[in-house]
Amino acid sequence: FGAAFALVRAALVLYPRDLLARFWNILFWYMAMMACGDLLKCGMALALEPPRPPNSTDPPAWLRSLCWVPSEVVMMLVLSIQSFRHRMQAMLASRGESVRTAAAISSLLSSGDAQKVLVKACGLFRAVSCDQLTEGMLASNGPDPALFSLSQAASLGAVDAFLSHSWHDDPPAKWAALQVWREQFKEEHGGREPLLWLDKVCLDQTNIEESLQCLPVFLSGCNQLLVLAGKTYLTRLWCIVEVFVFLAIEGKSANLTIRSLVDASDGHGSLRELVEQFDSSKVTCARPEDKDRLLGFAEAGFGDLTTFSQEVQRVLMKACWTEHWESAV
Repeated sequence: FGAAFALVRAALVLYPRDLLARFWNILFWYMAMMACGDLLKCGMALALEPPRPPNSTDPPAWLRSLCWVPSEVVMMLVLSIQSFRHRMQAMLASRGESVRTAAAISSLLSSGDAQKVLVKACGLFRAVSCDQLTEGMLASNGPDPALFSLSQAASLGAVDAFLSHSWHDDPPAKWAALQVWREQFKEEHGGREPLLWLDKVCLDQTNIEESLQCLPVFLSGCNQLLVLAGKTYLTRLWCIVEVFVFLAIEGKSANLTIRSLVDASDGHGSLRELVEQFDSSKVTCARPEDKDRLLGFAEAGFGDLTTFSQEVQRVLMKACWTEHWESAV
């Protein structure tokens, strides 16, 4: 069992998800062959083994072969259970696979090598304590290299949330929503300040292009995606790219938190209505070539932009419903 566990662990580290089913089948038939081989050796030992001395204390050869068969049969039965496979995959490979998927997306965005991008991202990954932020930091995307010193080097998986927001949404509303989330986090974590990834603070403004190439890996290295969604959020390309990466790395709904900044009384409708109207082909960005390239990746990953838009709607609607339910409680 220990050897089989080690084999599963190694395969989940080395293989992408679409090859895991093949690996499980190979492992199942390997155990079946082992069981058949031991049964064959048991039969041959019974037929060919010479008479044993009366005073012999060693177990007979047929029994030594037969004793392995029950464990091999049990292992075959366990390997055939889909729920066991899924639990093993989630336990052993979810974080590693997410990071590798994100690295592959980064390599596509930058036309580079996925392994090199991953190594680079590990060196550039940073976080900032929430108590270091101010409302002004959410007001403008103008570069301020001095803010970089507020962040600290971090390990993938050790950052509490990736903060996703639109620079065109209302800064005071974003700040208020962030403080509500912060207080809830501190209450649930014994007063500890959350560690966040925020582009303006955690990206090296003197080397912005190189840092942006690693954006998908940075997102995968955070434990949740925190969305501050105002009326412009679903119209901005890079906001949708962050949601796309979350979907591509198979992020769980429990790891997506959305805080609505939309006031239905201002004529823009509720956030749920904006989500229902979302069309990825209508998002905007400063450079049209970026829109064509990035939406091309989304189209390739989901078959077409309509399917991608529907998947974004599904995951955001579920998050909106969760927020509404928690607010009601």
